[in-house]
Amino acid sequence: MSDDYLRLRSPELSAALQDDVPVIICLGAIEQHGDHLPVGTDTIQAEGLARKAKEVLDARGIRLLLGPSITFGLRQFPSEAPRDRVGTVSISSGLFQSLVKEVANELIRHGFRRLYLLIGHAENDAPAQLAAKELSEETDAVVTTINWLVVSGRLNKGSSAFSSPQGHGGAGETSRMMVLLPDSVDLRAGKAFYPKRYGETYEGADPPYVGGAVGRYKTPPDSFSSDFAGIIGSPEESSAEAGVRLIDMIGTWIADVVEFEESIWKGPPRLASRV
Repeated sequence: MSDDYLRLRSPELSAALQDDVPVIICLGAIEQHGDHLPVGTDTIQAEGLARKAKEVLDARGIRLLLGPSITFGLRQFPSEAPRDRVGTVSISSGLFQSLVKEVANELIRHGFRRLYLLIGHAENDAPAQLAAKELSEETDAVVTTINWLVVSGRLNKGSSAFSSPQGHGGAGETSRMMVLLPDSVDLRAGKAFYPKRYGETYEGADPPYVGGAVGRYKTPPDSFSSDFAGIIGSPEESSAEAGVRLIDMIGTWIADVVEFEESIWKGPPRLASRV
């Protein structure tokens, strides 16, 4: 039987409730990703990583229901996109937080008691955290956020396939999309770009949404040239082989998190050394 919420009939969802199956909800975005990637990249990546995590969990005998995705997210930070480009459809942080709570509350109303909010778009992290906190306070459900964007660099440390750091629309995202939706990628249109001062840093200087300690939300003067096309990185370094490895690595980490969190509520922890 499928464990994709949108493909299940009502009796099958009732059976999943009886089996106490947790639900993962992907929090994506509709956002420009340069000239070479589709505007649904963040949502497509999150859903692909959730499917990989489910595949890993299936092999471990743990069920995970792929819940309905939320495809609208917050506007990009100016540090990633100082100029608007056609394609992005954003909503406010307040509306996003309310939307997450409304969807989660409907699942909780039906009886689902463990929900995982998978962050697929960095800007969604803060309101998703607040939504999870409030849902946990207001209901008897356990609502947990998972932000793979924060740990992907650490997971990949020492084994990166890329010669330089990669950001929005760069080789990491492009490689994953070459696996998840290859026909949507046009590598010929992806030109390398790095803002001025990129890589100049100090301890903890990364922004909070990728695990750092400094929240700078205005763009330093002259960081972006007039030919900026929504990319930070070098898409030409992308490959499907790198994409497979990244999806396996991140999807397995998500599965580890879910298994450990499930063990907290259903039995003694089993994965402390792996998470």
